[in-house]
Order: sequence, then C-alpha cells, then structure tokens
Amino acid sequence: MNTENFGSSERLVTAAYVRQGAQGRRGHELLLRALLEQGKCPEDGWDESTIELFLHELAIMDSNNFLGNCGVGEREGRVASGLVARRHYRLIHGIGRSGDISAVQPKAAGSSLLNKLTNSVVLDIIKQAGVRTVTNCFVVPMATGMSLTLCFLTLRHKRPKAKYIIWPRIDQKSCFKSMITAGFEPVVIENVLEGDELRTDTEAVEAKVKALGAENILCVHSTTSCFAPREMFSYLSSELKKLADLHNERLLDTPHNPISLAMSLKNLDENNDVAVTQLGSMLFTRQVSGARVVPRGSVQTVNNYTFKGFMSHANDYSCAYLNAASAIGIKKQDVDIFLKRLDKCLKASRKGKEKSVNEICTSNTGTEQCEDQKIQT
Repeated sequence: MNTENFGSSERLVTAAYVRQGAQGRRGHELLLRALLEQGKCPEDGWDESTIELFLHELAIMDSNNFLGNCGVGEREGRVASGLVARRHYRLIHGIGRSGDISAVQPKAAGSSLLNKLTNSVVLDIIKQAGVRTVTNCFVVPMATGMSLTLCFLTLRHKRPKAKYIIWPRIDQKSCFKSMITAGFEPVVIENVLEGDELRTDTEAVEAKVKALGAENILCVHSTTSCFAPREMFSYLSSELKKLADLHNERLLDTPHNPISLAMSLKNLDENNDVAVTQLGSMLFTRQVSGARVVPRGSVQTVNNYTFKGFMSHANDYSCAYLNAASAIGIKKQDVDIFLKRLDKCLKASRKGKEKSVNEICTSNTGTEQCEDQKIQT
C-alpha cells in the first residue's frame, strides 16, 4: 500500500479509518527506513509483522517474483513446493555472482540488499561486542567455491606430494578460485572445437598427466554434468531455430548439450562488444532473465591467470552468441514470451544499426561509398 492506494481506499472505507491504518503502516516503514539508512542493529527488536513485511518487500524485488518475468536460464529461482517457497519468504535466488560473493546479483536486488544489510548489522554487533577497530565483515555461506576448496584440502591427505590440479577449462570463477585458495596450481587444458561445440581435450589431459607425473597431480577437476534437461528443450530448440533463421542467424549445433542452446549474433557486428552486450541489457530490462549474451574477445583475469574469450570457454570462439536453457520448471509460456521479446529486441537492434550507418553516410561519405556500406549491412 502506498499513498495513492490509501487515497483510493477512502472511496470504500471511511477516510478516518483509512488514515489510521496508514499511520499504522507508517510506523513499520519508519523502522525499515532507519535500518536502511543506518545499517545498524535496532536498539529495540522488531515484532514479527515488521520482519515479515520487510522480507516480503525485499522478495518482490527479485526477478523470480516479477509478475511479467520469463526465465530461460539454468537457475531461475523456481520452487516446486509452495511450502518451501513460503518457508524462505520466496527469497530464492541467493547472493553474489560466480567467484564474487560480495557482488550484487542482477536478478535479485532484494536478496542482494538483504545480504548487504546482514553484513552491516553483523559489523555493528561485532563493534558493540568490543572490537571497535574492525572496519568490514561479511557473512559467508558454504557455496560452490568453499565446498570445492574443502574437497581439495581433504584429498591432499591422500596425495601429500601433489601440487597441481588438471582443469579442463570452464569459465566459472568459483571453481577456478577454489583451486588457488586450497594452495594448488591449476593446469589449464583448453577445449577442442568440434563444429560449434566445445569438447574436453582428453588427449591433452592424458599427456599433461604423463608430463607432470601422476603423483604430483591432486585430481582432474572437470565439469561432467549439469542440470537435468526437460521436455521443453525440443520446443525451445525448434522455435529458437525458426527465430534465428528469420534474423539470418543460426542455432548453433551442440548435440552433446541436452539443456542449453545458443544462437549466433553475427549480424549484431560481433567485432563490437557494445552492440552484443546491449542486446543482453535490452532483454533484462524487458524482464527476460537467464538469457546470456557472450561477445567475442572479452578478456578476464582471475587470480593472475588471464583468460581470452572469457565466458565462451575458449580463446577464440567462432562467433558471438546468445545462450538460453530449458531447465527444470520452465513452461511453454516462458519460451513463447522469451522468443517474442527477443524478436523485438533483435529488430530494435537492427534498426539502431541501420540508423547509425545512415547517419555516417550522410555526414562523412559520398553517395557511392554510402551505397556500398548499406549493401554490406
């Protein structure tokens, strides 16, 4: 309820009573405001109604609770059981991003805000406990990276001489940082491109094991499976292929991947990262979550290791692309809405590119050269 809604309520209920109710809500809101502004532990504990109101307000800021959202990613905050969802106040997405637990999760503004407030309140409590010089803190869950680190440290007892971990490349920061944190040296094995599909170079893995010596290698740290595929995969595949053909793109041929699909983005000018990443922003602002655009040539440094073409899992993948997945819980409606919005975004991007070319032609080139540019476009 906001001021406008309270005003509308006065047409249905006596105005004096509505104003009294508004004042009651105002009391809760003042407590929320104090927490947001100060980030400190309240001197007086909140009652359950205030806590539940706050958690509900945060939850509806997460994309899985948006009324018009369609999710085509591998992790979209879907919950099969309403009981489980209610138990967690529908805060499903979690916090942080791969390899950076303190980062804001774009799909979960509410959960990210709750995380920041948690760290701030805990810091205040630590100071009140007497540690006045502390300047920062954060509450750490046992997530992917830390769990892997503990596994590596446990395996160290079985291979005390080992100092290397063989790592077939997968561009996910947490799994890479976990090896560094555990005190091992990652040995990166680049993938092999077979058509459009990246496959593990098993021969290179075997050769590296022989070169370094098995006793010096803790393990082979690989990604062998992912989320279970669902029946919507075939539908998503066929419909995405139709859309790709319509825009003179193509559905990448990845027969060994039963969950994720990718569509090329060659016509968005793959040498221009801005044009490609802008498509991702356009989809996100239109409440399409999970669809990921991967430009060519991006470089990322993780713990002093530099990866070219980061997020494409290869140094020089053949094209920029857009990724979508058919994960558990996805519905036909999600696919249809995603394709409709993607179609509109691609058309808008195309118009923007044509406008840019026309402006360049008008201001900087002659008629003949201008016509050549238009034909190439």
